[in-house]
Amino acid sequence: MKIRDKLHLAVSFYILLAVMGGFFTYNELRTITKGLKFVETADDITNALLEVRRYEKNLLLYKDKSSMGELKNYLEIFKKHILSIKGEMVKELGEANYEMILAATAEYEQHINRIGENFKQQDSIDVVRSDARQIESFIDAFSKQERADINRRLQLSSRLLIFVILIVVVLGAIINIRLAKSIAEPIKKLEEVTKKIAAGDFSEKIKIRGRDELASLSASVNIMEDKLRDTMGAFKLAITRLNEKQAQLVETEKLATLGKFSAGVAHEINNPIAIINEKAGLMKDILEISEDFGNKEKFLGLISAILDSINRCKTITHRILGFARKSDIAFEAFNINSTVKEASEFMEKEMFYRSIRLEINLQENMPPVKSDRGQLQQVFLNLIKNAIDAVEEGGVITISTDLKDKDTVRIAIKDTGCGIPPENLNRIFEPFFTTKERKKGTGLGLSITYGIINNLGGNIYVDSEAGQGTAFTIELPVHGKPAEWKTA
Repeated sequence: MKIRDKLHLAVSFYILLAVMGGFFTYNELRTITKGLKFVETADDITNALLEVRRYEKNLLLYKDKSSMGELKNYLEIFKKHILSIKGEMVKELGEANYEMILAATAEYEQHINRIGENFKQQDSIDVVRSDARQIESFIDAFSKQERADINRRLQLSSRLLIFVILIVVVLGAIINIRLAKSIAEPIKKLEEVTKKIAAGDFSEKIKIRGRDELASLSASVNIMEDKLRDTMGAFKLAITRLNEKQAQLVETEKLATLGKFSAGVAHEINNPIAIINEKAGLMKDILEISEDFGNKEKFLGLISAILDSINRCKTITHRILGFARKSDIAFEAFNINSTVKEASEFMEKEMFYRSIRLEINLQENMPPVKSDRGQLQQVFLNLIKNAIDAVEEGGVITISTDLKDKDTVRIAIKDTGCGIPPENLNRIFEPFFTTKERKKGTGLGLSITYGIINNLGGNIYVDSEAGQGTAFTIELPVHGKPAEWKTA
């Protein structure tokens, strides 16, 4: 049954109860009113009989013939009243008693007429008095009976009214409880299941029987749950594939960055190799022209220079390999200042060739940071490379570190370059968006940087003004705990 039909049925039942209660009340009032009319008539009969007895007394004691007219007049009124309520009197007194009243009244009237003709009719006087007393007793009994009936009817009506009210209240409560239960329980079940669905739990189905709107709604929610489960599965698969593609993009960006660094790396490695070549040649010449080892100290110095150059080459290749290594997140504790220095040293030669001044302000006694060192190196290299591309000859790049609070370190990379126009500032972290000339940027560097910092539980902000330079600020949790993500 539809909820609307249930409500209509409940309201109809209440209306029916109200109509029945009204009908009962009307019927009782009608019965009581009718009884009151009989009581009034009984009072009128009693009053008429009293007047008859009064004028009877005047007639018999004082021989006042003028009282005869009044006596007969009230006697007619008396007879009229008892005839008007014959049915009620028969009901209360019985047919025989009613006939006795009529007979006594007729006999009374007959003897009154005889007395009116001759006041010495003693036998008539005795009969009149006897009949009057008999009539009085019947009328008094009738009046008392009518009043008793009214009182009994009032008591019965009161009890019945209370009973009807109780029936209405009890039935109304039962109907309300059942109606509320039939609506509230399914709604509560719907609420519980939808909360589970909102939390990602699609294991429970809603089972509501019936043909009302709630049953239809539960069926729709079950269908929605199935579709959401399928959608979430597809979404998780898409996220997995997206993460795989993002990892591929990170590696691609690394290769692109390595390509950009190749010239500087080649120069870095060529310098120590040239030194090795020169020192090795000198050693060869010394060995060829020397007959003894008198040049031992010079020879040892040359060997030391060769070893230093070899170590320099190893350091450079180690950094390249560390940067190019596959970027699965691996949290470890390390010194953030050292990581920043290593990234800046990668780019020192390029900044030197372009007459860009590098200023490094690293706060001392920085706590160890638990994060992914390799991915942070990539972030710093990307940001430093972008700063180099934005700064013209003679510009300044400033790298600084400090503690925002006891649980957060902050790294800032600022430049005095061309800045970012306001209309592009909100899009700077979008994939494939770049402000560089075509073929000079993929538009992935800052997007990948954004993703790396986000995955490491940190935040990255950008502050820039066209013509005034750009500042990127990175905030990282010291203990590797995810921080609330903010955009700037």
